[in-house]
Amino acid sequence: MSSPGPASREKIFQWLLTLLDRSADSWSPSQRAFLLSLLEGEEGTKTLVQMAVTTARLRASGLKPEELGPLWAMHQAIADFWDDPSPETYRNLHTAGRFLDSDS
Repeated sequence: MSSPGPASREKIFQWLLTLLDRSADSWSPSQRAFLLSLLEGEEGTKTLVQMAVTTARLRASGLKPEELGPLWAMHQAIADFWDDPSPETYRNLHTAGRFLDSDS
């Protein structure tokens, strides 16, 4: 599968905004550029879509942090990423994911 073109990336970006219940000005220009750069590749697109769906599902579930058990760390890393999409918070997602893998 090839990477999506600029129009497709923008559609996916708009879908993310809708699913996450955010406005177009939720992120700074540099944060938006970082998100769009992730959407240039298949892996980045897949990761962002999965995180957005996970965020929406957890929000809809009404589960409290203590009910998430070890998933809470991953949920928090995802929330931190959406609050500040950057290379650092993206790396933190991988750290949380490794921790979750080692915990199972």
